[in-house]
Formats: sequence, C-alpha cells, structure tokens
Amino acid sequence: MRRQGFTGVRLLPCAGIILLAGTLFASAGPPPPPAPETSASVPPVYLIGIGDVLGVHVWRDPDLSRTGVMVRPDGRISLPLVGDVQAAGITGSTLSSIVSGMLKEYVNDPHVTVIIEAINSYRVYVLGHVLKSGVYAFQTPTRLVEALATAGGFDQFADTSHLVVLSSRTAGAQAHIEIDFKKIVSGARLQDNIYLRPGDTIVVP
Repeated sequence: MRRQGFTGVRLLPCAGIILLAGTLFASAGPPPPPAPETSASVPPVYLIGIGDVLGVHVWRDPDLSRTGVMVRPDGRISLPLVGDVQAAGITGSTLSSIVSGMLKEYVNDPHVTVIIEAINSYRVYVLGHVLKSGVYAFQTPTRLVEALATAGGFDQFADTSHLVVLSSRTAGAQAHIEIDFKKIVSGARLQDNIYLRPGDTIVVP
C-alpha cells in the first residue's frame, strides 16, 4: 500500500510539468512563416512582348508546329487552325495552355509547348545626365545599377540622390519610383536596386 501511495506522489509533479509544457507550447502557436522575398531579390516573371520571336510546338504534329513566329504590333500571333492568338502580356506557359484549349476543337488531346526563341521587347530607356543616354535592349533580368553602367554611368552634373524610374508595374498605370543611388552603393538601401521591366524609363536629373 505504501508503495502505491509513494508512486502516486511522484506522478503528480510529472503530470504538472507535462500540463505546464503543453500550455506553453499551445500559447506559443505555430512558427511564423518566412518573410516573402522582396521584388529586388526576385526577378520578375517574363511576359511575352511585341517583337519577341516564339516557337510553338504541338507534340507529334509537325504540321501544326511553327518556329520563328514573331509577335505583331497588335500583340498577336497567327497559328494554323486557331488563327490569331493574343500573346503579348502573358507567360509562355499561359500561351501554351490557351493554344492547347483552342486546338481541342480540332485535335485529340493536344500538347503545346511555347519557346521564346528571341527576346526583342526587353528595352529600357535611360535619359538625363548619363554618358550615353538611349534605348538599351537586354536578354536577361537586369537591375537598375546594371542598366546605368550600360549607359556609361553619370556625368559630372548628375543628381544621383534623386533618380526616377518610370515603370508600368500595374495594369493601366505607371509608377513613379524615386531612388537615391548613393544609398544603394553604401548598402543602406540595397532593395532599391530593383529589377527593371520592359519599357521602364530611368531619368537622371
């Protein structure tokens, strides 16, 4: 009997500890999700643009496949059977899905792959107090500092603390982004070394 009582006395603190630990873990809740990456650290998803050259491949159907298809000024391309298809402003995978859906009326279970063969729409305009202002075409995701370097850097009159990037980052609206170049170089505002988008304009006052 004493042994049973002794065992019961020793179990009570353990139960209290378990209950306390359970309460602490319950109040702590799940760990917070990781912070999302900023737009400066993640290249934007490439959207097909006017002048880009595409390859549209229909699996096991060479008669419907096409290479060297240029996106016209109206943003469309022309393909066999389906006719004109809007291509500008969407991703290659989205265009693949659209063409596949349109071909279902004519082909049993079509599988379409869109390849961007040449990027001609990734143009950035650099104006103001740089050594070589003009229009620059890029083939890979390009940051602000890289574009300024391509333009030869600043001239002696440049106000590098008040750069402006005019960018169409939302549909139907143009963003006005003010950037202090000195803070990027010092490391205080590395997030301002943004990835540029096709059609962006950099103004150096």
